[in-house]
Amino acid sequence: MQTIASQAALGRQTVYRCFSTRSALLDAIALQRLIMMRDRMRARVNSYATFDAALSEGTLAVRTIARRDTVFMMVVEASGDRGLERYLLRPSAVVRDTMEFIWRDVFERARARHELRADLSNMEIADWLRIVNFTLLLRDDLSNAARKKLIRTFVLPALTRQR
Repeated sequence: MQTIASQAALGRQTVYRCFSTRSALLDAIALQRLIMMRDRMRARVNSYATFDAALSEGTLAVRTIARRDTVFMMVVEASGDRGLERYLLRPSAVVRDTMEFIWRDVFERARARHELRADLSNMEIADWLRIVNFTLLLRDDLSNAARKKLIRTFVLPALTRQR
């Protein structure tokens, strides 16, 4: 916190008044970066013509956008296991709302074509995709082809109507 205060030309007490812990500061930075990426992510997932393509290609595009944001990745990696728990298991309402915003139009188009399961809300789907996206964000051991196969094998069938 002292280093951050020095870099920001603030007193350490001032930093602590705004952010009571290092984790609170890291969360604020990660959230700011996610909001900065949100519109690019949304445009990208909306660029695909089908739900299948939006889900498989769009999820990989969202991962690429996030991984290219070096500040976001430094914060995520600096957060360690507790950060993973916060992002995966106990996300803030803003994180959940951001994911729903990114995917909303894709879901609505898929609903209009009767491709999505009727028993799932946009928020439920977005929340699950948040977990999938964050997991894939951290998996460097898979190729894009392997990631796409996981999405098409496990995620897509769970969300689409069985015909």
